[in-house]
Amino acid sequence: MNYQFMPDLTIEEYAELKADIEQRGVMVPIEFDEFGNVLDGYHRLKICDELKIKEFPKVIRAGMTEAEKLTHARKLNIARRHLTQEQRRNLIREQLKETPEKSDRQIASELGVSNSTVSLQRKDLEDKGELCESHSSENSDNLFVLGRDGKKRRKKRDKLVSVFNPTKREEKALQNPDVIERLQEQNISITDASRKVLRAERQAAIAEQLSIPRTSSHVDIFTTDKKYRVIYADPPWEYNDKQDTEKLGGAIKHYPTMPLNDICALPVPADKNSVLFLWTTSPMLEDAFKVINSWGFKYKSSFIWDKISHAMGHYNSVRHEFLLVCTRGNCTPDVKRLFDSVIPIERTEHSKKPKEFREMIDTLYPIGERLEMFAREASEGWDIWGNMV
Repeated sequence: MNYQFMPDLTIEEYAELKADIEQRGVMVPIEFDEFGNVLDGYHRLKICDELKIKEFPKVIRAGMTEAEKLTHARKLNIARRHLTQEQRRNLIREQLKETPEKSDRQIASELGVSNSTVSLQRKDLEDKGELCESHSSENSDNLFVLGRDGKKRRKKRDKLVSVFNPTKREEKALQNPDVIERLQEQNISITDASRKVLRAERQAAIAEQLSIPRTSSHVDIFTTDKKYRVIYADPPWEYNDKQDTEKLGGAIKHYPTMPLNDICALPVPADKNSVLFLWTTSPMLEDAFKVINSWGFKYKSSFIWDKISHAMGHYNSVRHEFLLVCTRGNCTPDVKRLFDSVIPIERTEHSKKPKEFREMIDTLYPIGERLEMFAREASEGWDIWGNMV
């Protein structure tokens, strides 16, 4: 949309303005709407481009309708000292033609001119047949609302959001109508408005996700095209110690184990923004980080499962396991709830993980597809891969 109402500057005027900007910089801020359209300062912006001036004072006017943008641009132009009387009259006439239902007083207030000036131009247009007299009524339905008492009251104009010298992040935020609406309703910063909008969007997404019936299915991670936001994995670590035999009490007695290189080589179908919850034990902690890196994740935090009952170990009585929290891209929890990092639950079968940990993950990440790798049993809402099911 072009909001440049007046003719281009003459060659002499343009050269004079360019010389002034080259010497002193831009003195009057260039005005834009939230979409980057120039409301005022077309020539100043053009000169900045020619002089390769990247930083200049600017104002973003957000939350205006197209009609309000046109009115605002006309008001700024009318205030220009170099305009002739005829040019000012033409701007007022254009405003009258676009909003004939508004009163002379209202248009005068919007454009910063006197009531009598607007009245004269309205009468001139009506005499020429360019404006219908009936349109000038103060009681236009577009300008009033009916109150509870049955009386008509003028509609309240939405608050204009003006931001001086915004950052790139603020400029992007102002392109969201919901952010502008928050700024119009409350006296808050753009950052706070963005956070409130993001929180509301997240809550709506969570509610929508929870309303969808959850199903489970077996997945072949080697052939699937599906990508998962939440991945829960309990690898069958190969300990390579004396107890890791079928005759003794090692893991291999309970399930087939996998060499570290084979675990690292698995094609994990993770989304570009995803979270991995990876189980490991103290002896395998160093190897777990090799798996995390091979799968394309970064370690973020951990939970500790306190099994309460003591067990065997080479250096101490091992009664805990680690649940490592890792992310790929941006995947912070959907729900801002902090669980204790140490969770005491009595252990049951060998290597079987308590259901409370899966419930915790479901609470923190209710949004997105979820996959359990090396699954022992099917769980509602989780696709599964593994030979123990």
